[in-house]
Amino acid sequence: MHEEISSGKIRKRRKRDRSSLFNDLVGTSPQQNSSNGQSSYGPNPPTTGATNEQLQQYAEETNKHQEAQVSKHVSILRQGMGTVKQIAQTISDEIKSSRHQIDLTMDGMHSVESSMARTLKGIRKLAQGSGASYMCWMILFVLFFFFFCYWLLKKKFNS
Repeated sequence: MHEEISSGKIRKRRKRDRSSLFNDLVGTSPQQNSSNGQSSYGPNPPTTGATNEQLQQYAEETNKHQEAQVSKHVSILRQGMGTVKQIAQTISDEIKSSRHQIDLTMDGMHSVESSMARTLKGIRKLAQGSGASYMCWMILFVLFFFFFCYWLLKKKFNS
């Protein structure tokens, strides 16, 4: 029971909030317009027993008021559509830019992949062609390099 009451209150409140938001956007409110005696919904209807001329005048005023309201709402919708169009264009531009960046990244990845494949191929070739003599020459080169560095450091610090 309590949930039904509170959900009903929430629905009424949401409806009231939507209505006030719409009125704020459109710039209307249901109060009387004191300058011409009309409500914001249109001219006041004639009293009972009005003449044909009064009824026709009322119909014309109502039509004018409705046309003004429609044009006002169309203007608001056009502004909203312009905003939506700008946002959609911005999103489209961002997507194009992102796709371009992804394409550049993919090109770079393909380049790295081919470079890695060549390097691995060379390492395999080196590993298959190496034997005991290769390892012996490698150890001799490393020893020569360390002795050369030692000699340079000794000469530098003794001077």
